[in-house]
Amino acid sequence: MKSNIRLISAGAGSGKTFRLTEELAELLTTNEKGYDPSQVIATTFTRAAAAELKNKIREKLLEQGKVEIASQLEQSLIGTVNGISHQLLLLFSFESGLSPALSVIDDDEKEVLFQ
Repeated sequence: MKSNIRLISAGAGSGKTFRLTEELAELLTTNEKGYDPSQVIATTFTRAAAAELKNKIREKLLEQGKVEIASQLEQSLIGTVNGISHQLLLLFSFESGLSPALSVIDDDEKEVLFQ
């Protein structure tokens, strides 16, 4: 059985964005087992890297003439680790027993809550 999870770990300037762009564009456009954009979760560590990744994937899809898939890319969860975690908690708040009104605590509040 083949895993649907791929981890690509590399240092700065090693071509992560290029590789992720190529792999995700291929997964989204492969006829036999093409994935729907809503099935994609990709995380990065900075908002800038997440925005760049999403833009590069969209550009690649448009270059390939895959306009419909490119327009559905907003359904993908592409963002920072914290941002994606927050989105997943919002999407599955009731299933996880949480309120859908989530917020990030500030540093002062954190100290009080941990004590």
